[in-house]
This record gives sequence, structure tokens and C-alpha cells, in this order.
Amino acid sequence: MVHLSPHFSFPCGLIAGATIALCLQWLLSKEKGRLTRYTRSTDFPPRSIGCNKERAAEWYLNEFAAIPMLPHDPTLWTPRETQLLQLTATEYIRERRAGRVSCEQYVRLLVRRVHLYRYMNQWIFSSYARFKLCVEAARALDTMAAKEGIEAIAPLYGLPVPMKGTGAIVDFPSGAGVGVLSGHTPCKDCDIVQRLRAAHAIVFGATNVPEFAASVNTANPASGQTRNPYDHMLSPGGSSGGAASAVTMGLCPLAVSEDTGGSTRIPALFNGLFGFDPARNHYPNGGNPGMSYTRDQVGVLARTMDDLLLYDQAVVVDRSDAESAAAAQTRSGRRIVIGAPQRPFVVDDELRIDAHMRAKYDLAVAALHQSDAFTVTAEEFPPETPFDLIPNSAAFHSFTGQVAQWVHEYLDAPVSIREIVEDIGAAGASHNPAFIHKNQHIAGGETQFRQFLGPKIAEQAARYNHYFDTHGVDLILIPAARSPPPTLAQTAGATVPIEASNGHVCHRDVWAAVYPHNSVCKDLHIPKLAVPTGLSADGRPTGIQLWGRAVPYEEMFDDGASTRQSVAFLHLAARAVQVMHSDTQLRRVAPPLFPAVER
Repeated sequence: MVHLSPHFSFPCGLIAGATIALCLQWLLSKEKGRLTRYTRSTDFPPRSIGCNKERAAEWYLNEFAAIPMLPHDPTLWTPRETQLLQLTATEYIRERRAGRVSCEQYVRLLVRRVHLYRYMNQWIFSSYARFKLCVEAARALDTMAAKEGIEAIAPLYGLPVPMKGTGAIVDFPSGAGVGVLSGHTPCKDCDIVQRLRAAHAIVFGATNVPEFAASVNTANPASGQTRNPYDHMLSPGGSSGGAASAVTMGLCPLAVSEDTGGSTRIPALFNGLFGFDPARNHYPNGGNPGMSYTRDQVGVLARTMDDLLLYDQAVVVDRSDAESAAAAQTRSGRRIVIGAPQRPFVVDDELRIDAHMRAKYDLAVAALHQSDAFTVTAEEFPPETPFDLIPNSAAFHSFTGQVAQWVHEYLDAPVSIREIVEDIGAAGASHNPAFIHKNQHIAGGETQFRQFLGPKIAEQAARYNHYFDTHGVDLILIPAARSPPPTLAQTAGATVPIEASNGHVCHRDVWAAVYPHNSVCKDLHIPKLAVPTGLSADGRPTGIQLWGRAVPYEEMFDDGASTRQSVAFLHLAARAVQVMHSDTQLRRVAPPLFPAVER
């Protein structure tokens, strides 16, 4: 037996105790850093309200409404600054190429205005402190242009383009809208951000989103409720509401969006914008966590059709289809045929579009009727329609798994699904992103999922394209929703007024207002375009949508097929937009917060 001297036992014990203390301190520090600590936004309903519809509606009417709209003050800007703030993407590039503005000058101006309107909550909260990175990126592009010539920074020439807050951005951590993830810096950029950087765009922050894009309203406890620039009590839509709100009031010319069941097109309607939701994989989706393997698609929001065309050409340059674009632009020999089916988009057995949307829809149809280049047919889909073939719930079978994979691969964050779900907020009937994670049974079982991935989608594509083939249709025209944007209180309280087929008004949740226009056939590779049609008689944005043919099932696994379909569609749709907007009643109307010269 070895006997230790008492003179050595005390120091050894002291060292051991100190070592244990240091280890515990290190473990505690790691635990604190694992879940991001954040201050809950006062622009999101308190946790005690949760899914209570009445209390959430009351909170929006009383607490949220207490902050008034900050009007545009033209005295804060010189006439030249106001002119720059009004630029579209196409106009900015023209100014930059001519040397009349630098990248840094333009970005500094936009950043200044973004901070002025911080209360709008259009970006993830942490982005506001990181916009200096955009200024540095702009300065670097100016230096490159000075040394190598202006075309060295083509094709986007330092255009500021915000990324939707679901995508991974190394410079702008967002946690996909989840507060406890917001402090984890992504390991790499998502694919579309890589495309933007390669095109010499400036990634202009991460726009606000509901947690993992799982809501038709753009809000979360960490970054608050995004405000609508037309009227702060109107919903901005979701899940790309932060991007749409920023674009429509001139804080950036365009922005990246993403659409699972209307997340590009609903905010486009609610904020008076163009929204392009291309055929799947036309734009790369990697690094955007998504809710479904078949429905999620990165898109873009803009104030003009020309900007959509410019952006599209810049980011798909590796497989840009000039031949399809030229054919659509110059098509002659026969008229472009627009299908305008009434069911289920204008009216169905239970509901119909309201008078505001009907007025604009009828004007759009009339404008196309009067054009020598278009024919409008009111042919209906046959009884065996493609619209109800696949249940919405089946598409989300993989949602929770996709979240886990994204957190592991792009954030390398040791945060569990349970911890993420517990942090997700709720705001009455309009916002409950944790619902699917807590109720996985609604998505059906694995057998149903596999069936809908294969034979059901093939059948749906055949049924959908049968309409185009039978009636010689090139595009479908539908209302953008049943009604213009409702108020936040109506969406929270599930009291959105909707017209029944018999003319009576009923009150439903917001999904009844935007379904089926934004979710049916989303499993197919169909290019879609939201088009603004001005304002309703009571001052709310209105719109229509144009849909193209679906990529045939046997070609759905070829991303090049999606691009060919999307490019041809976009240029054909541009011709329809030009005709419709020849009627001044259908042209986009800017919100009160859009920069204007003092009168």
C-alpha cells in the first residue's frame, strides 16, 4: 500500500477542485452559447396570448396599432437622393454603368433609409447591425470596377439584393426566423446567395420571416411583426412578407423570396408587387430549409416586370435559354391563348371572389380580349380536375426532418427539434408554425408519401396539361386570391370577410381567402407570376396570377426542363402584362411610404 503524505493531499485536492470548476464553467459557457439568448420583440404578441384568437386580435387592434405610420419626409433627402431611392434594378444598373452613381453611394443611401424605418421589422433583427458589411462589399466592387473596367462587375453591378431569412447567409445569421438559432453563423452560403455573389450583387441582409417560413403572416418573437407599407394594420402576407414590404416601399429594388404554398405570391398581392414563382429548381434551392421536397421554390419579388426579366437572366446565366426567350418575345402566326376558368378560382360550390377582386379581374380579361395578340377562353377544367388529387398535408411529411438536416448541415448547431419547437411563437389563428411539428400525423404515413411522390404527381401533371392541350391554351389567368389583404386583427381572429357563393359574407381564417389560388398543384413544376392590378376602391392592393404549363412528369427530374419552361413562360407573361397594364386602372400604385419629391 502506498501512503500519500498529508503535505501533498491538500494541493492535489485544490488542483482537482479548480480543474472541475473550470470544466463546469466551460460547459456552462458552451450551454449558454448553444441556445441564442434574445430579447423578445414588443412587436409580437406576448407568450401568454399564444393561439387565443380573440386576445391576439385585440392585441393587434390596441397594442400593435399604437405605433403610427412614419410618413416619408422629403426634406430628409436631396432631390438626387430621392431620385436614386426611386430607381428600379434596371435603372440602377443603367446609372452605375454610366458612372452617375457608385455602388457605395447607392448602398449607403439605402442603408440610411432602412435604419430610418427600423420599426417596420422588414429584416431579421440581427441584420440591422451588420449592414456595414454591405457598404464594405460595395466599396470593394467600386475598386474592382475602377481597376478592371465597369463590365468586371457585370451582370448585376453591385445591385443590393436581400435574401429571404430562411436561406443560409454567412454574413447575416438568421436562424430561419427562430430566435434560439439566430446566433449561429452558417457554415456556408445557400446556393442562391452563391449565385448572387457570382453575379456581383450585394447580399443586402436577411429579410424577416415566420419561423421556417411556416405561416401566411410574417412575424416571429425575435424580429417582431412586419408592417405593411400601404397600411400598417393590413397583413404583409407570408412567408416572404419582410422581403415584399421592403421592396414595395423602395428600400431595395427587388428581393429573393420562396414559395411553398403562396409564400412569394401572397406577399406580392398584399404589397402590390410582381412575384415570380418558377418551375421547381429553375433557381437552386440548396441551403433554404424548406417545408417539402416537392413544393418549396426560391423566387423573386420586384416592382416591375423588366426587373424580373433582368434578375432571371443574371442568376441562371449558366443555363440561360435565349432561344426560348426569343421565341416567346417574337411569337407570331397565331394569337396567344389565355384560359380563364371560373372554377375553382373565381367561384366554387361554397365561396367566390369579392367585388374588389372581381372588378380588377374583369378589367384584366377585357384588356386581353381587346388586344389583337391575345384570345381569352372561358373553358373550364373537366370534372376530374388536378386540384384536389393530392392532399396538402401529404407534402409536409418531411418538414421536421428537413429542419433537422438544415440545422446540422448549414448551422452545425447542437440544438434539438424540441428546443426549436418550444421557441416558436404563436399569434392567434394567423401564426402557429409549430403546428405541423407537433402534429406529424396530419401529414399521413410513409406509404401515402411515397404514393404521392410518384403515381399521384404523374397523374396530376397529366390532368393539368390536358387542359392546355385540349383548348390550345398558353397561359391561365386567375384572381390572386378571393379578396385583397385583410387586417392583422382579422387574420389573428379568423374573422376575414369572404363572400359565399350565394352572395352572403362569411368570416373565415386567412387560408380561406388565399386558397386554392396559392397552394393547389404546387407539387407540379408550374411557373407562376403574381401581377399587381392597382388598388381596390378602399385602397388595398389587388392582383391576378398567370400560370404556365407544367413540366411533363418524365422531365421533372431535369432542371434544364424547368428553366426552359420558366424562361418561355416569363417572356410570354411579360407580353400579357404589357397589354393588361395599358389600362391605367390596372397599373401598380406605390404605397404612401414610397420616396417622393416634396410637392
